[in-house]
Amino acid sequence: MTNNHLIIYRLAELMLDKQQHIIALDDLFEDEQIGSFVRSIQIDSPYQQLIFEGALTETIKEERVTVTFTVEGYFHYVLGEVIEKQTLDKGAEVLKKLLEKNQLRGIIEGVEQCLVRDVEKNDLSRLMWLIDEGGKVLEASAYPLAQAFLIHPIERVMDELLAEASDNDIEVLEKAISKLLSAQLNDKVKNLYRYINNVVKPISILEAKLYVRSIEHIPKAQRNEALNKLTLIKIEHELMTVKKIKIRQCKYLNNIVEQDHRNIKRLISIDTGFKEFESAQRNLAGIEVVNIIRKGQIADSRKTTFKTFCSLAA
Repeated sequence: MTNNHLIIYRLAELMLDKQQHIIALDDLFEDEQIGSFVRSIQIDSPYQQLIFEGALTETIKEERVTVTFTVEGYFHYVLGEVIEKQTLDKGAEVLKKLLEKNQLRGIIEGVEQCLVRDVEKNDLSRLMWLIDEGGKVLEASAYPLAQAFLIHPIERVMDELLAEASDNDIEVLEKAISKLLSAQLNDKVKNLYRYINNVVKPISILEAKLYVRSIEHIPKAQRNEALNKLTLIKIEHELMTVKKIKIRQCKYLNNIVEQDHRNIKRLISIDTGFKEFESAQRNLAGIEVVNIIRKGQIADSRKTTFKTFCSLAA
């Protein structure tokens, strides 16, 4: 590890520990690992080089000089390296705790980078565990999953993802596809959707939505057969909808809303209408205010209707 790398690594480490993305320069002066580099005022010192190159930025906050990373993406990358080393040979529970407890701005992106490093090492276990857990940890799972599809065969990643299929799997899969589309990796998305069409059985609403999107990526000759798989979920969904229907005792309930417009319709001729938007706005607002007062929605026992209207106009 070079001196420059040591400084940025230690800085990210302190930020993770203090849960702050800005560190006071005085704190770095006293640090055992990088204090000597930070105190040096030589132009060719590692710390000064990082400042001149724009990797780090010094600012004054509350009369104290503070240091932060200039580019957030660079900070996230280094933070991912820190998290990876701190959680090496530890389960995904540690990453979940970081996501739920640590208040550092950028912690989600840092965990993402850590999981990407796992993926690059051919280890998908922590990523799949976090996906199964669901909740907030899903925010840090979509990008690493998209990277897994780019690095490893689609079949291998999908087999691990859908080993115990759940709504969490489908949700994060859709987010991963969105990230691939944002990167304009259309061929990869097409192949992924074709595989989804072969392996996903649409037995839930989320799976059916994903399955429908996959149909447009398969040959036209196979689309009718693919649509037949949706029959079961359609029937089940209709039965669920029937159970939620509420019977209304008054079939004219909608007319109550329509009747509220009759005062305006009576005063405004449909044939003539308004010529300008501003005049229409002023007139309609005035008519509505009068109706609101008349219906008692704005009431003041000390004032007459006329005085109430005048007070609003004033």
